[in-house]
Amino acid sequence: MRSESGGAADIERLHALTSRNDADLGALFDGDLKEWTVEFISSELPGLGVPPLESPEAFVEVLRELRDSKQRWSNALASIVLEAADGDDGLASERLKVFIEQCPWRFLKESAARKLHQ
Repeated sequence: MRSESGGAADIERLHALTSRNDADLGALFDGDLKEWTVEFISSELPGLGVPPLESPEAFVEVLRELRDSKQRWSNALASIVLEAADGDDGLASERLKVFIEQCPWRFLKESAARKLHQ
């Protein structure tokens, strides 16, 4: 099940899960964790669709893909924020708008929107 607080707590749970090796992560796969993963993807990556989670191996692969995707998009946002700090506010604003349109991660889009309106 997803945590009541959602959002940051769920991102932390994703980090904790994906810090494990593949064998340990696969061994955790059960109905509750499958349900949490489906709810997490539906909430944090709206419109993405949930891939099949029918085996421990598929579960591990999906969580690794989520971790890698989050890291890539986080790095992209950090790059834009650093660009803005270097003084190119116009270009950074345009890049933030594109980021918000393209990023699948809800919490990163929200963060980018806050930066855009600062």
